[in-house]
Amino acid sequence: MSRGSQIDVVLNDLREHFKTTTDTEDKLHVRLNTIIRKVYIDSINQNKGYCISFKNVEPDILNLYNTLSLDQAKVSAAFAKDWAAPANAHMINNPYYHILLLIAAYSMYSKNKKLSHEALILVLIKMWNGRKSRYIKYCDVDTMRYVVANLSGKFLARKYDTPLQFITQHFAPTIHDKYEDMVLHDIKNTKRIFDQSFGRIRQLFVQGMKPNIYAKATDKYQTKATSGLAVFYHDAKDKGLSISSPKIMKHDEEQTQSSLEMYTSDSYDEAISNITTHIVINHNPRYDPQFIAYVSSISKDALNQQLTILLKTIHNIRYTEYIKEILGLMFKQLPIFNKNELCSKQFYDIVRRKIISSKHSADNIQIKQIADLFLEEIFKNDIKTVEYNNYSSPIRGKFRSIIFLGFAYNIQQYICKKL
Repeated sequence: MSRGSQIDVVLNDLREHFKTTTDTEDKLHVRLNTIIRKVYIDSINQNKGYCISFKNVEPDILNLYNTLSLDQAKVSAAFAKDWAAPANAHMINNPYYHILLLIAAYSMYSKNKKLSHEALILVLIKMWNGRKSRYIKYCDVDTMRYVVANLSGKFLARKYDTPLQFITQHFAPTIHDKYEDMVLHDIKNTKRIFDQSFGRIRQLFVQGMKPNIYAKATDKYQTKATSGLAVFYHDAKDKGLSISSPKIMKHDEEQTQSSLEMYTSDSYDEAISNITTHIVINHNPRYDPQFIAYVSSISKDALNQQLTILLKTIHNIRYTEYIKEILGLMFKQLPIFNKNELCSKQFYDIVRRKIISSKHSADNIQIKQIADLFLEEIFKNDIKTVEYNNYSSPIRGKFRSIIFLGFAYNIQQYICKKL
């Protein structure tokens, strides 16, 4: 514990809550995951890319004080004291950040990295909203798409399709890893997490600050940015530069193209993204009993009691990138079908032949390696009774078969309903 730390006092209040109530860390994880899911679904509906302002979840976060039996005023006073925060510093004194950073610190002490990541994601999305509003108040989606498409390789934003992916896959985990030991040494270093989170989000928008030689002595800002999304955006907007919105292919009964040929054209990436979304937002899936029986007959001794668990578990925002990558490789390996094949049980037989049973191509080796990594995560996060790698190679192959056929089922559900 940090000597004289007031945050340590409220951290003990949180520990006491978990000791004396039926609440558990798992329940808190579910609450935070539900809030993040709301943000994710709303971001899909907005479809604004780097122009997005995330859904306001502040009421949900502030409700955590009551849920966790914490005194909001006491928690905020503790952070203000330990951080030596000026009374008029609105952002630093916002109880939204305090409760989330307290949860992150608690999670670091209890070695619950998953819970810490979720708390940090929620810190970062609010900071994104503030900086985006500050630097790009009115954002044209087509102009921003042009900017992101033309970023140089040194800009990490180019590697992530959306700010939420950037935050969840890069910022939250790297901040946790870099500052965990500092927080465990002195909990007052939660201020460093706050400052670094703010700094990294701000740097996305503006960086390369230089003196503004045109600024007047009375001007509030004496420096100007030379790089960053906001600088590039305003420059592109002034020049009238933009990128056309992606065209969505129409699913027409009269078209002569075969079904998957549509998804190897310009709409390929969009189709992969849409099917991924179809999977991850359907968190309470209902698989046809005939399909379950078919998969069971294929998987045989692959612990059938885990079959339905695996099929349900893939419907989780946590696994978005695994799902997207596996779908992309499946499409790459599958041949062109007609609609009758795609929308019938024949589709599963083709998946078995071209993906599950095939052993020779580099693509097939790659998809199985990624499926193994995916299943490692599922067993670690959701099944927990045994590590995936403790199973024999044949049993792991059965589990991969379940995953691939589950994806085939969802491909069919998404595409065939649109044909």
